[in-house]
Amino acid sequence: MNYPKLRGAIREKFETQEAFAQAMGLHPTTLSGKLQERVDWTRREIMRAADLLGIPKDELASYFF
Repeated sequence: MNYPKLRGAIREKFETQEAFAQAMGLHPTTLSGKLQERVDWTRREIMRAADLLGIPKDELASYFF
């Protein structure tokens, strides 16, 4: 998985991964690692991302899994 739907939502709401990383309280390198599946997402991070991106809880699987 390379998170295409998640990347699209990030671009739509924040324009850049760097802006999204800042809103998430993550270093841009950490976010990049998560989007490249080198670093796992925590449950708390998934919920925070969903809130920031306006992703309904019942659609999380299509963005993160």
